[in-house]
Amino acid sequence: MIHHFLITSSSGLVLYSKEFTTSLAQPRLVGSLLTALVEFSKKNVSLPVSYIELDNLSVSVSVSESTRIICAVFFDSEDGSHFGKLVSTELLLAFSQVYTENVENVNHLNNFGDFSSKLPDILVSCLGCVLNELKATSFIDNAVLYHGDNILANTFSEDSYYFVRFCTELVTTANGLVSNCNDKIQNITLETQYDQSSNGNGTKQLILYQLEYSLYLVFLIHSDRKESALFETNRVIGLLEKCTFG
Repeated sequence: MIHHFLITSSSGLVLYSKEFTTSLAQPRLVGSLLTALVEFSKKNVSLPVSYIELDNLSVSVSVSESTRIICAVFFDSEDGSHFGKLVSTELLLAFSQVYTENVENVNHLNNFGDFSSKLPDILVSCLGCVLNELKATSFIDNAVLYHGDNILANTFSEDSYYFVRFCTELVTTANGLVSNCNDKIQNITLETQYDQSSNGNGTKQLILYQLEYSLYLVFLIHSDRKESALFETNRVIGLLEKCTFG
C-alpha cells in the first residue's frame, strides 16, 4: 500500500506532496534529506539512491536526469521494491512531462496543485506497464484488464471491445450458476486446441480472473507453460491490487 509520495526539485524544494494513510512529518525536511542523500551517493559512487528499506516501510526514489526532479514513494516493505519502482517512475515521468517549464522556473507551488487530477491516468499507465511485462514473457501471449466496458490496459493488438463484452457475459452467467451456493466465481478457464506445424499440436488457455473493485483480468497463456504462467499471473495480480492511489 502506498502511504505517501512527494516530488522535489534539485534544490530539495517540495513541489508536490500527497498522503493517503498517515501524514509525513515535516515533508520539507524529508525532501531536503532525500535530495542530499541522492547527491551524496551520486558524488561518491556515481549512482543515485533508488531504494531504502526499513522494517515496515520502504522508500522508492526515482530521479530525472534531464530536470533533476526527485520522486519518492513511501509504501509497505512487503509490497516489494519492484512495485515501488514502478509507481515512482510513472509518477516522475508524468510530472516531468506536464510541468517541465514550471519546474525550471518555480514561481509558485500552486502551479503544481492540479497534479492530483492526473493520478487516475498515472494509475492506468502503471497497469499498462504491468501487463506489458507479462507479454514480454514466453508463456503469456496477451492480457487485458477492464472495468465494466472500460478497458484499462490491453496488450491485444486488435480492438478488444467485443471480446470484453463476451467475458463480461461469461462471468455474469457463471455467477448466476453459483448464486444459490452463496459463493462467487474466482476465475474461469477456457482451453482451445491450436495447430503448431513445426512442433505438433498444443493448447492455449484463456483465463479470466474476477478481482476486487469489479476489475477483470484476462490472460492468454500456453498450456505447456502453465505453471510458469500462473506464477507470473499471481505476481501481477498482487501488483495490480497494490496499484492504488486511494
